[in-house]
Amino acid sequence: MNRPDPTPRGVSWHIVEAVSHGEHMNERLLIFEGYDGSGKGTLINELARVCRGKIRIIGRKDETGLKGMAQLIESSAVPLSRDAEMLLRLAIEFERLLLVAECSPNFDALILDRGLLSVKSWVDYYNLDPETYAGLFEVIEHSLEGATLFLCCCDFETCWSRIKDRNHKSRKELLGKRINQMWYQKYTQNCDAFCNARYKTVRVDTTCGIQQSLDTVVSNIRDTFDSILIGK
Repeated sequence: MNRPDPTPRGVSWHIVEAVSHGEHMNERLLIFEGYDGSGKGTLINELARVCRGKIRIIGRKDETGLKGMAQLIESSAVPLSRDAEMLLRLAIEFERLLLVAECSPNFDALILDRGLLSVKSWVDYYNLDPETYAGLFEVIEHSLEGATLFLCCCDFETCWSRIKDRNHKSRKELLGKRINQMWYQKYTQNCDAFCNARYKTVRVDTTCGIQQSLDTVVSNIRDTFDSILIGK
């Protein structure tokens, strides 16, 4: 296995070896990306509904082993430095990689709610030095080789109208429209610039309604998942 250069402190590659048992395993891994309010979560749940096989959705805030770290990030009572918060976000991603490795043998499909694009975007939101985290980003990227990445694309005003209607908003969403509009632009730029042969990348227009969005997803996974899709 060709391993990218680690960070100066060194990178443990046992996670890559645990997750990347070959491209075939990650063919059953679907990653959904999208800005807050893009309809990503609704699309994930709808896809799970039309599948009759064993599906495992791996989130961040609701996973038993990750709740503590997620709550620390969201808490306003314990302010973190931006670098400390970034490291916590990366720690969550590494724990999720281990969940992928543990769950893969027991499920027909795994769905990651957000992935590397979301994590890397926090570097841009906070104006951090990307080189500080480059080695860790590479480990995550390499581990998920062969997965299918769905980019849920939606204009900002539609995203924000959905965010406003939420009863429980994240700390990020509570920063208000102006900050989120700036961060949306940075996130969108990252999505537009993303081009990686390690993943099959599919753009999904989530402004056109859930059924059309679902049809786009299903048409791109049918070859791998046809046996577990109901009536599609």
